[in-house]
Amino acid sequence: KVSVDSVMVDRDDEALLQQGAFKAVPWKKGALVVCSAFGIFVLAGGFYFAYLYQRGMAYVRDMQKEKVSALQLNGKKLEWYRINDVVMGGRSSSELSLEGDGSVLFTGTISIIGGGFASFTSQDQNLELPPSITGIRVKVITDGQLYKLTARSDDVLKMTEASWACDLPEESLEAGKEATFILPLSKFIASRRGQPVNAGKLNATMLRSFGINLSYLDMHGKANPHFGPGGDATSWPFKFRLLEIAAV
Repeated sequence: KVSVDSVMVDRDDEALLQQGAFKAVPWKKGALVVCSAFGIFVLAGGFYFAYLYQRGMAYVRDMQKEKVSALQLNGKKLEWYRINDVVMGGRSSSELSLEGDGSVLFTGTISIIGGGFASFTSQDQNLELPPSITGIRVKVITDGQLYKLTARSDDVLKMTEASWACDLPEESLEAGKEATFILPLSKFIASRRGQPVNAGKLNATMLRSFGINLSYLDMHGKANPHFGPGGDATSWPFKFRLLEIAAV
């Protein structure tokens, strides 16, 4: 190596510099600066993502301390807790309560600022669902918005597997009406962060929890056509009751 304009270069590069190919621009030194800056940027981004992830998981653990016991599935008692878009920095809020008839009442306010979803889910447990089941039956009363039934085969704190979701049928859009639906397992779509992914076939025997989700995205990852009042509204109330859930 030799020194050219205070920059150490290989002898082959020195010849090119003398021919004017690089105009004695310290290109190697500049490349090092760019690479170093990029590395710092990536490292900082990694730390920030880790911070957001840890904050989100702390929020979930706090929500798990506020469980509501209601209903059964396959003879297993279910304990429910809330997970709103606060997990990702959103502003939606909700309440979960046990009604006198044994149903679960889910109410709150959706905010599309920084988020756009509210949900509740059952505590992770071995539900021991038989391989013969073909669907999930739910009895609900909605507020006219489009909700999803969700399912997981792992603990939400681990998030190692994709979640599964199925929109409630169109009949659920009639506000205040009690209705019963059977959602075929074949209709459920695997997703991560609201977007469909290829996760193979849903194995009912592996499912460990179910939930209800109101989101700006439907089961296909597209804009929910029945989400809120429309217009320029950025927040609005919601109300949902789950009266029954069963495997069929």
